[in-house]
Amino acid sequence: QALKSLLLFQTLGVDYEFFASEIDLDCPVITVSRSRESKLDHGADCKIPHRPRHAPLLPDGPAAAILRDEELLHLCRGYLAWLRLLKWDLGDDMGDYVSMDWVTARREEAKKPMEDRVLSNDVFATWMTFARLLSISHGEEKLTEEGWQRMRELEGRRMARRVPE
Repeated sequence: QALKSLLLFQTLGVDYEFFASEIDLDCPVITVSRSRESKLDHGADCKIPHRPRHAPLLPDGPAAAILRDEELLHLCRGYLAWLRLLKWDLGDDMGDYVSMDWVTARREEAKKPMEDRVLSNDVFATWMTFARLLSISHGEEKLTEEGWQRMRELEGRRMARRVPE
């Protein structure tokens, strides 16, 4: 409701303990949606259709079948959500190993031109999540060097398929 009020009327309702008030805002908003119609775009001053220059990359083989089958995709998402709940530990020795690998990767990337650099703190967080999920999916409760290298190999293959912007 608050978001709708912001988008349509540029106001934000505030409910204090003793009274409610509307605060006027001047907040330009851009909404982005993959669907043609969004619940947030009613009353929008301008709609610009998105037309990507590249066709979306769909993998071949079993992964493509998962992406095309809604029920199977739902099961895979449930599996990933379940994996996130399982006990897992990085360990002190692997923390040092992962840190050194990250520093080495950042040093290697520093040699590239600025526009070709992709490593950021968000990428590191993604790597840690991938490593955790990958090791748990292999029945491991701790990250191992082999598990980290397995994740780096898969991530390297994923990055190689990436379409340059």
